[in-house]
Amino acid sequence: MRLRALTREDNNELRKLHSKQNLYPFPDLSSPLYCIQRVIEDNGQVLGAALVHLTCEVSLVIDPDLSKITKARVLNEIFKSLFSQIDHYGLSDVHIFVVPETNKEFADLLIKNFGFARTPGIALERWYAK
Repeated sequence: MRLRALTREDNNELRKLHSKQNLYPFPDLSSPLYCIQRVIEDNGQVLGAALVHLTCEVSLVIDPDLSKITKARVLNEIFKSLFSQIDHYGLSDVHIFVVPETNKEFADLLIKNFGFARTPGIALERWYAK
């Protein structure tokens, strides 16, 4: 097996593999946000690919004792500014993890008022220490 950089010639084969999964739209590989694109092959046959996409995560630190109305106003001011700055950097998606998972009310507020959506699948993460 050999890991190598993705080329244009791999596009059709990757689309075939992707169509077997049918989980999400095929990624726009011309986007510079896909900063790492690697293919693994064996004897010239493409077995899969790894496509690393730059994304962003919002971490919020807000006084939990605020009233619902004040909390909503704080979030409104924060997101008005953040979303325009995120657009400035050309990022295409924003993630926010609501913990504890039982905080459905806060998650619903983010969905209803700020355009967030529940994600399909299981969110996993890995931290890298420098």
